[in-house]
This record gives sequence, C-alpha cells and structure tokens, in this order.
Amino acid sequence: VGRDGIFTLALFGRFEKYSPQSIEAWHKILLRTPNSRLILKDQVMRRPYAIKRIREVMHDVDPKRILFMQDCPHPEQFLAYQGVDLVLDTFPHTGGVTALEIIYMGVPIVTLYNGQVGGRTTAAALHAIGRDNWVASSIDDYVRKAAKLAELERAELGKARTELRDQLLKSPLCTG
Repeated sequence: VGRDGIFTLALFGRFEKYSPQSIEAWHKILLRTPNSRLILKDQVMRRPYAIKRIREVMHDVDPKRILFMQDCPHPEQFLAYQGVDLVLDTFPHTGGVTALEIIYMGVPIVTLYNGQVGGRTTAAALHAIGRDNWVASSIDDYVRKAAKLAELERAELGKARTELRDQLLKSPLCTG
C-alpha cells in the first residue's frame, strides 16, 4: 500500500489493448475498492481522446483516483513498477514482455485467460511461477480476484513481492 495508505492499481499495457470490456472491468474494480487509485500509463495518455474515453466509462469515480501518466525511458519504467501494489492486465490481448518485467520487479498482476495466443501470455507466465490464483476465468472472476487482493489479501501481496523475482528466475521460463 502506498505511503499515503491508498492501494495503487496500475495498467502498463498499450492503450490499443484497452478493450471496452477491460475498461468496464477496471471501473468495477475501482467501485469495489474505494480506498484505491488507478494509474494508466502509456504514451497516448497525453492525448485528450484517451483520457476522455476512460473518464466516460468511469464517470462516477472521483477523477482524483484515476492518474494518467505518459511513457518514460525504460530505467524509469522499472522504478514506476515499484510504486504499484497490483497490476491489472489488459484483455482480451494480455501483456507479453511487460508482464514478465512486472513479475521480475516483484509486482503482482491479475490477468484474464483467453484461449487465443495473445490472450494467454500472462496466464502462461503466472502458471509457470505457480500463481494460478491470479488468473481469472471470466470477467466477473477477474473483477472479484483484483478486488479481493486489493481489499483482503495485502499481507499475501507483500509476501509475493519478495518471492516473485526468484520464482520467475527458477521457473521454466528462465531455466527451460
């Protein structure tokens, strides 16, 4: 939890991966976790249409709880991960290299499994490190898992942060 006591959720995926269903799921997560904020980080966040698209869906969420950030040089990106409690993966196209970086930096991530190749990359990585409990089988399950982690399982997330890098490095993703 951030220094100010606010649970920080974040998205580091490309804006073009923000499906209407995923934006609505993030909206539901924010509604279920009133002591949280959401960071959306992508270069397109400097464009008014991107911010407008998010704000239209999340019209009933306090605008101060939604932070729009632009991309930064890669070393700074690694530092940005450290200010986050839980990453929400995009869907139906999930993270790839970014998801691996997030795990490497010790940040928990919730994803929605989708049978197509572009929709199961993060789930495969989480499975390889033994974190199947962070893989959702439906949009409702995704919302439920993220909200539960944000509100109920902070101790689990803190412990996970200390274990994730080692789990990744010892997994078939890095040793196989």
